[in-house]
Amino acid sequence: MLLLAAIALVILVAAALSLLLPMNKSSNFCSSEFSQQQRNACFESLAISSNNSTACAAFSGTGRDSCYSQIAARTKNQSICSSVSNYSSRYACVTQIANATVTYSSCSQLSEPYSDMCFYAVGTSHLIPPACSSIKNQSLSNTCSYSIDYDNAVTYRNASYCRSIGNGTTAQAIALLNAQQYSITNSSAGNLAIITDYYSSDLNITITPRDLCYYSLAYYGSDSAYCPSISNPTLAGLCKSSYSKPESNASIAAYYRNLSRLCPNSSTGSSTCSYTAIINAVYLKNATKCSTFNSTSSAICYSEFASYYSNSSYCQYIHNATLNGACVESVLYNKNAST
Repeated sequence: MLLLAAIALVILVAAALSLLLPMNKSSNFCSSEFSQQQRNACFESLAISSNNSTACAAFSGTGRDSCYSQIAARTKNQSICSSVSNYSSRYACVTQIANATVTYSSCSQLSEPYSDMCFYAVGTSHLIPPACSSIKNQSLSNTCSYSIDYDNAVTYRNASYCRSIGNGTTAQAIALLNAQQYSITNSSAGNLAIITDYYSSDLNITITPRDLCYYSLAYYGSDSAYCPSISNPTLAGLCKSSYSKPESNASIAAYYRNLSRLCPNSSTGSSTCSYTAIINAVYLKNATKCSTFNSTSSAICYSEFASYYSNSSYCQYIHNATLNGACVESVLYNKNAST
């Protein structure tokens, strides 16, 4: 307690001296009879209160980098970041100011891969396509561009942005979704993340960034009109079953009847065929069929029943707590979206 009190007193005195004395005399005060911990606290207070990074040079250890970073952030002076010795900390310093000042060009002062990471952070945060084009890693550059188009598509409910997104990989699709969760503050983004992770990880469905974009528009708007644009037949069928109105599903039912002819052993076959069996059960309103699937397919089957018929009572048969919660939440979301 006495040490903390002494440090607090030193900080207060240093702050007062920074206002009353020239920098060299204030620095002399911090250099006098105190322990190293007290001197660091004194120099940091002196530097921050005066926004003068030269005082940071008196630091010892890792505190010096922290001092430079804080002054750089306060003054939005990126040149101070070059004094940060730890490169990871320097990246954080530069990126923070680049984001705050929306000046992605300053990312170029970093070496790879930190420069690419900086361009990505600023480009996706502020939707700046040229920042994405500055990324040398082509895969990350594509993901950056896809993220901007995805954000615009979801924000403005405009499918034309989806057409600009490449097919890419499931990993890139998940990256878009993770980024989007930060810009959508309601729980619907989290539910979509759970659904997408479940489909891609547990059911091995390939979800491309473009397909995710169309599926997301259907999800957020409860509108199956976007579903036919999805190239993966399993995901397209899931989209149709989830976001179409029951009274307008004759053509969708025919679609699945045709698909089922290709999957005679659908309950035990590929993921596409498994979904065929699930969706056929939903259209025939045969919920007992769900209990004949394995635990994974059974959970999605009951979830589809609940979503399609807006009846959360089907969720009670899902024993996984996370999926059960997502099932109930999906029904509530669809009901709210339709009102």
